[in-house]
Amino acid sequence: MKKLIFILLVLLVSCTSSRKLYHTDVRPTANERAIRTSIADLANTYIGTNYRYGGLDSRGLDCSGLVYKVFKDHAIMLPRSSSDQIRIGKTTSPKKAQIGDLIFFRQNGRINHVAIVTEVHSRGLWVTHSTTSKGVIHENLYDSAYWSSRIEDVRNIISFVGGK
Repeated sequence: MKKLIFILLVLLVSCTSSRKLYHTDVRPTANERAIRTSIADLANTYIGTNYRYGGLDSRGLDCSGLVYKVFKDHAIMLPRSSSDQIRIGKTTSPKKAQIGDLIFFRQNGRINHVAIVTEVHSRGLWVTHSTTSKGVIHENLYDSAYWSSRIEDVRNIISFVGGK
């Protein structure tokens, strides 16, 4: 009888702890918030860097190169091109975007641009991205008719790679 009670207790404890592995709390953990903030902070250090097609360093960055480098520096390996980066993570909406999410843009029927969400508040959705005309800039998407009209997808990469 004692063995049966012991086995039942072990099963009960193991079932209880396994439920925690599948907890679906939508609020980011403290660690996730720290990673998201660090990604935004690092992206913003590149503001003013010139645009360079295929660029991956301070001499010049293209949009997907900025994303690739910032995430790589956080030990998150993403594909190099925006058309491949859009395949990673979980789709969300601009209204639910979080710092560290990626926003993808479409023009002429294809994904041709990506930006990192660096601020979210009632006054706008701010991104850091590398544009061909201005290089790496910090911009409120809601103030840009050009970019806001071309949003194709918002991807949550951090929660995805964190296993949520």
